[in-house]
Amino acid sequence: MSLIICLVKVLGIGSSSVHDNGVYNLRRFMKNIICLSLLSVTILFGSLNQAFAGEDRAGNIGASYGLSVPDYSGSTSRTIMGFQGTAKLGSEWGLGGYYLSSSKTESGTALTGDFTYQLYGVKGTYHFEGEARGVYFGGMLGVSKIHAGTADTSPTHYGALAGYDKMFGDMFSVGGEFSYVMVGASSTTLSGANVNLNSFNALNFSVGVKLWF
Repeated sequence: MSLIICLVKVLGIGSSSVHDNGVYNLRRFMKNIICLSLLSVTILFGSLNQAFAGEDRAGNIGASYGLSVPDYSGSTSRTIMGFQGTAKLGSEWGLGGYYLSSSKTESGTALTGDFTYQLYGVKGTYHFEGEARGVYFGGMLGVSKIHAGTADTSPTHYGALAGYDKMFGDMFSVGGEFSYVMVGASSTTLSGANVNLNSFNALNFSVGVKLWF
């Protein structure tokens, strides 16, 4: 239950904020759909473990911390942190959700002020068995919250990920993950003027711990 409450707060469902961007309502709807998907995955963890896992650990939740390198004009490398949950559908396939956040105050000529991006969405993964057990790769799809200077937008994003989990005992693992995320262009209105934010890509490298059940 605490995980569900945390996800609701992170995604901002029920927020009463008013925006003057006409596209915001559509993006808010997409955000709520993704949130419901994350909650559904969480609720299904227990039943999926029983239905597919057998004696294997089939569900996990975890946290990560690492380095993000965006190519947005004027931005520089910065730290990134996040949370994720995954339910394995059998021994190889997995379905889950994630939340990643990176923020830094830039002081270059092309970009001055806070540049923050939050990424949340759903992911599908393939987990190797046998000698390559612990290795996985997959795809990501979700909605972003971008803050650049005084502009706030919510473009969609998609990407790919790959990683490795090393088990320590039956319930804990430590691993590393690489992801490449592509964030779409977006726009908003400030004081009656249109503000456009260019699309950008980000390379993310992180280490994390996971609790399996």
